[in-house]
Amino acid sequence: MAESSFSPIYLDTNFFIKAVEGLDEAAAPAKSLIAKMRQRPGIAATSEITFAEVLAPSRQVDGLPPQMKRRAYLDLLLWSGFVALIPVSRNILIETAKLRTTGRFKLPDAIHLVCAIQVRCRFFVSADKDFDKMPEGIERLDCNHDSLPRLLEALS
Repeated sequence: MAESSFSPIYLDTNFFIKAVEGLDEAAAPAKSLIAKMRQRPGIAATSEITFAEVLAPSRQVDGLPPQMKRRAYLDLLLWSGFVALIPVSRNILIETAKLRTTGRFKLPDAIHLVCAIQVRCRFFVSADKDFDKMPEGIERLDCNHDSLPRLLEALS
């Protein structure tokens, strides 16, 4: 997956949505991180459930047309090479059920967190405030101008 000297960075679905569909100012940190990650194949990870979430119809009136959206996300998640896609296996689902007994996670959020744990991610990039308490060894960073420079620096 990632280089052995750096644990993978987990990217939650909202990171990709912000990068692809966000307004310029809000999307800038995510786009900068993506540009840096493109130079390091396999440095990032996300669950395959991300596909279902990003390809769902947009709730915004001025959202991307479905074909344009599909192409952008396929490019980013499949063809870019920097994102390792974690299959939602039976083991992931069993661990997800266990995790949900310890906290108030929505099902997709719990799947994301279990995937991050399984691939030993140190950073979990998400704008979702439901991830306020992370397991030991995983740090949640928001997709904003304050948090992402740390990752950019670490990738340099």
